[in-house]
Amino acid sequence: MGAGRGVFHADDLDQAEIDDLRDLCVANGWPEPISRKEFVETVFWRSAYKQELPVVGWFLPEDLGRLAVDWTEAGGTNADAISLILWTWPKPTGRSRANARRRPVLANGEVENQYRPHIVVRMLDGQRPMVSFTRRKDADPLDLMPEGSDGIVDPRHVKRGRFVTVQMLAFSLNDKRLDTIAAACDTFGLPLPETAPTGG
Repeated sequence: MGAGRGVFHADDLDQAEIDDLRDLCVANGWPEPISRKEFVETVFWRSAYKQELPVVGWFLPEDLGRLAVDWTEAGGTNADAISLILWTWPKPTGRSRANARRRPVLANGEVENQYRPHIVVRMLDGQRPMVSFTRRKDADPLDLMPEGSDGIVDPRHVKRGRFVTVQMLAFSLNDKRLDTIAAACDTFGLPLPETAPTGG
């Protein structure tokens, strides 16, 4: 997100593998590797949500799915979509049964941070992803100011984010499904960047 390059890793990666990643980062002049949790709490939260910088990926449902710790079925107007949970915090001690039902323990052993949004992914025609943030609890006044509102707070406003799936753009230009970055570069006569994955 933003300028620069970095590496993040799974929250449960063992120390030996983290040390290997650190050596790789040092060899390439990159910053220290950080955990997935630290990445979403600092870089992703600040850049994608607060600053509303574009999140760009080849096929974002896969990329965002790797960042999520759990998911639910989205409700309301997003009933045909999935809702990804990225932000969590440790389970409080002495929770009531009602609280436990409302905020169950997730796959990473923590509970959802309700002060952070979900990311909703809806697939159109089974191929075209529509991605957006959801409303979050107790949003800051700055997050309730729609673009062009001259600083006027609108309690109904929801920051949706800016999510760009490159595969969908490639399809719109070529009218043919391209499954990998390498295939897109070949189709459009572009060199494959050295650091780009050959897959999706």
